[in-house]
Amino acid sequence: MNKLLRLSSSFVGLCLAFGLFVLIFIIYISFDLPRINSLADYNPPVPSKVYSQDGVLLMELGTQKREVIPFDQVPKRVVDAFLSAEDDNFYHHSGVDYTGIARAMIKNIQAGRIVQGASTITQQVAKSLLLTSERTFTRKIKDLLLAKRIEEKFSKNEILYLYLNQVYLGGSYYGVKSAFEGYFGKELSEATIAESALIAGLLVAPTKYSPYTNPKYAKARQKYVLGRMFKTGKITEDEYLKALEEEIIIKRRVMVEPKARYFTDWVRQRLMKKFGAQEILEGGFEVVTTIDYRLQKKAEEEILKGAIEIDKRQGYKGPKLRVEIAEREDFYRKVRKSILSNIDEEFTFKTDGTKIGI
Repeated sequence: MNKLLRLSSSFVGLCLAFGLFVLIFIIYISFDLPRINSLADYNPPVPSKVYSQDGVLLMELGTQKREVIPFDQVPKRVVDAFLSAEDDNFYHHSGVDYTGIARAMIKNIQAGRIVQGASTITQQVAKSLLLTSERTFTRKIKDLLLAKRIEEKFSKNEILYLYLNQVYLGGSYYGVKSAFEGYFGKELSEATIAESALIAGLLVAPTKYSPYTNPKYAKARQKYVLGRMFKTGKITEDEYLKALEEEIIIKRRVMVEPKARYFTDWVRQRLMKKFGAQEILEGGFEVVTTIDYRLQKKAEEEILKGAIEIDKRQGYKGPKLRVEIAEREDFYRKVRKSILSNIDEEFTFKTDGTKIGI
């Protein structure tokens, strides 16, 4: 009996010592936390845009494709898709979801590997904007502590504003506005439930769940998000079934070449020299130039026509194919399509996870 009592006392002592050690460790870490005041002045990298005097976008200069959008302009169905995919208890916890942590631990123990995470959206904001992406126990403790502080200082909607403008969604698209424009050529207000679920599903692994490279995985992830939206009461059964059957038109990713290239490159060089590369690539400048793009385009067409005439006078033996100036863009498009194995400018993402038109 005395032996059992001594063992029990030793165990309790070890638990208390371990608890004290953890407490001291947490207090120590808390002194090294970054200040959260910087979140109030959220100013992420935004590309600069160069326009002609008549309002035509000539060129974008940036490292990240992003357009910051106020939270009240993000449709509820888009918010609900991200909450369902990442943190359906967001409006009910105080930065850390202890129930979610326990649930994830049970799932991971049952699977014998990491199959489910438990980071809340607030923790993800802390990690993305205040910490590094290193996977260490210390960093995990830090984002737990920061999440609690963020929840004390910012409202839930303010946290979602940071989150939805910061997240990376593949294709160099940062934030929900640029992602919907990039993938679908749509404004956020036009987003459907099916499209919202597809984009929200990308967040966990944008390359793995890309509809361009892994359409089967993308469809499986979209179905998971739609299922969570239905299970948590964010959409009705009818909306859920319709979203499952919706075929989505997705834009093909193409490199957009600058317009009036010699002029815009001259402008780019002077902008870089005057303001510095980082300011131009991340500062979101809007530059209006003196060029009239309507006249510029006409001048380029006339120069091309003149070059062809010169070529003829100097012994040109005649064309293999004749393309009128007015038909030139259409001709180039057809040539590009044939070179790229008939890849279209958009494709249909079908309900079975296949794609047609690309």
